[in-house]
Amino acid sequence: MNRHSLFFRLNLLFLTALGILLWLGFTAYRESQRTREETLQKSFLFHEKQIRRILLETPRSLLSPRLQSRGYELLPTLADELPVPRRLFSPHPPPIFGKNINERLKDGRLKVYENGQRLYLVFRGPHNQHIIATDLHTPDIHQTLLYGLAVLLLFVALYLSIRGTLQPLKKLSRAIERFGDGEIPDSLRSDKKDEIATIANRFDEAIRKIQAMREARNLFMRNIMHELKTPITKGKLSVALIDESEEEQVLRRAFERMEELIAQLAEVERFTSKSFSVNPVPYSMDTLVQEASARLFLPKPIPSECEEEHTYMVDKELMTIVVKNLIDNALKYGKEGSLRIVCEEGGTVHFENEGAPLRAPFEKLIEPFAKGDPGESRDSFGLGLYIIHAILQAHDARLNHRYEAGRHIFTIEGLKPARSPWRSDD
Repeated sequence: MNRHSLFFRLNLLFLTALGILLWLGFTAYRESQRTREETLQKSFLFHEKQIRRILLETPRSLLSPRLQSRGYELLPTLADELPVPRRLFSPHPPPIFGKNINERLKDGRLKVYENGQRLYLVFRGPHNQHIIATDLHTPDIHQTLLYGLAVLLLFVALYLSIRGTLQPLKKLSRAIERFGDGEIPDSLRSDKKDEIATIANRFDEAIRKIQAMREARNLFMRNIMHELKTPITKGKLSVALIDESEEEQVLRRAFERMEELIAQLAEVERFTSKSFSVNPVPYSMDTLVQEASARLFLPKPIPSECEEEHTYMVDKELMTIVVKNLIDNALKYGKEGSLRIVCEEGGTVHFENEGAPLRAPFEKLIEPFAKGDPGESRDSFGLGLYIIHAILQAHDARLNHRYEAGRHIFTIEGLKPARSPWRSDD
């Protein structure tokens, strides 16, 4: 479980508070029991003294009225009022009662009962028995338990209510994660009035706006590329009819550059719209380098220092684009003949070449249309590193760069070796 999760902290807070609440409830219950026991003892001592004096000083015929005037009731039998009596202070009376009372409680001459509301004292003599009842004023333990149970239920209900209010956060988190992966999640609209519902509604509105903008952008890109292809094709046909000259070469190169730009824009649109899938197959880096060299129309393939065992689970078409762009950058901006391609264990590949330092941070250059040096990159559209970055992300890999001793080192890290099973987040 994520210890930084809001739900983990809420559960921890609930369990801690519940433990404290139960401990306080148990302590209160024990204290209530102790208080009631002390009250019973004091009440018994007081009433035993009062009743015993009345019994000794009052004739039998006047006993009932005299007891009644003092708040007591003389009962003919205990069973009439106390069907299930709870006997007190037996068989081990408290020492505080004194020797005389304790002896009478032990041998049965004095018995004490209670039923929660009344206290019953039974005095047994050689020839008679008196059962006397009086009202009992002690804390009600059952009422204390009910109060405690009510507080506990209220606390649990409050916890469940808070957890239910926060539950949409999980759905919102999953939706944000899916949206970050390029998917459009289901509607998050909520009719509730709390802050989380407000955030969910605002996020849902933002998703719909971004979706509309994305669709409009994709439609614009596709339309403009479609509209440009026709005049470029016609222009190339017209150039073919012109006699070979410097002007013909300039026009031909211009049309080729426009075709190249449209092709790269199509790739950018494809990657930004996530309209591609990765189909990994075992492919050696050396074979990818040869394929990329062929696509660059090089006189001979670029040599690589990668062995046959440097085989990775990659999408052949997409990874060929990565290798082609890295080789193309090295040939354009590096010293001739300085390119080295080196493979290491763990899915790491280095593309090294001599050259001047970058004129902009590497993090800036992986953005679309970014150029490190406008004067040196007139033949570049600033899309190569961005396309590389997008393709490697789809392979759960990454591109890093460092500059050491006059050499650029572009490093691909995180490629899945062919001997390891491919793991996808999809």
